[in-house]
Amino acid sequence: MRYWRNAILITFCWTLALSSVNAGSYPERAVEAAYAFVEVVDQGDTLAAYWSGAALLQLANDEQQWVRQTERVRRLMGETLLRTLKTTRSVSNFSGLPDGDYLLISFETQTTNKQRMVEVLLVQNSTGIPKICAYLIR
Repeated sequence: MRYWRNAILITFCWTLALSSVNAGSYPERAVEAAYAFVEVVDQGDTLAAYWSGAALLQLANDEQQWVRQTERVRRLMGETLLRTLKTTRSVSNFSGLPDGDYLLISFETQTTNKQRMVEVLLVQNSTGIPKICAYLIR
């Protein structure tokens, strides 16, 4: 009897430990999703970037307008030379979007025509898969 109780306790502890490891990896997965998103934009496939984003990205932005605006800004800035993760932080609200649990990620980016710019991405994890809700260049 004692053996089964200990086996159940050990199984429970392992399950709890593994679930906390997976929960803790969300910021890393969100950063990976953000990097993947901006790489698609770098390649000039802004339409694919738009449709790879969260439903909130599509609800908040008209497809043609978002693609046209993103392509225009990227052409002005030129080719990406260097991109460095600057900050990540949890936020519960963001202008123009409903309140929720988001991760705000910013990259400091150098391009051929701009020595320093900041790319800001808002990531949502409502489906268990990090998706981009907003992409801004400052």
